[in-house]
Amino acid sequence: MWQFFFGIGRVSADGGHKVLLLGDSLTLSGWADYISYDHTVVAKRSQNTDWVLSQLDSLIASGEINQYDTAVVWIGVNNPYLAVEGIPEIYGILHSYGIKVVGVTQYLHRYGKPSDDVLRKILEYSEIVRSQADEVVDLAVNPTIVDSKGFVRPDVAPDGLHPSSTVMAQLIAS
Repeated sequence: MWQFFFGIGRVSADGGHKVLLLGDSLTLSGWADYISYDHTVVAKRSQNTDWVLSQLDSLIASGEINQYDTAVVWIGVNNPYLAVEGIPEIYGILHSYGIKVVGVTQYLHRYGKPSDDVLRKILEYSEIVRSQADEVVDLAVNPTIVDSKGFVRPDVAPDGLHPSSTVMAQLIAS
């Protein structure tokens, strides 16, 4: 079910590779606290692709970008409000440095009562991820995560958006 966790684990275990986790509060509250492989988290609450692009610029300027073999990108919530179109640029930058990109699709949510336009953009974001990532963690269609309409299940994300720590720990351990 969570193949990308195992994939990253294999990458990490096979020679000291380092993983870059890029995103917003979903990355912070998602798997970052539950993984054991060598990783760097570049994530901040309420951020979007513009912020991630600025962080990538900093990693490039410092040369730090060259130490990563894999990047996991999960920037789902704030993008529909702000900058969905920046996702291909993020993936392009990472690919240009030979970094494998694992993209995480975004489930629909009711947090903050999003408009139909925002929900449409979440779907658009997930399609971009599916078309650009080397590997996809498709939370948007995973029945253990979403209901039959694609909305995150209340038992997965009690606040309507962020996966609970219990759920993340169980999923990663599975």
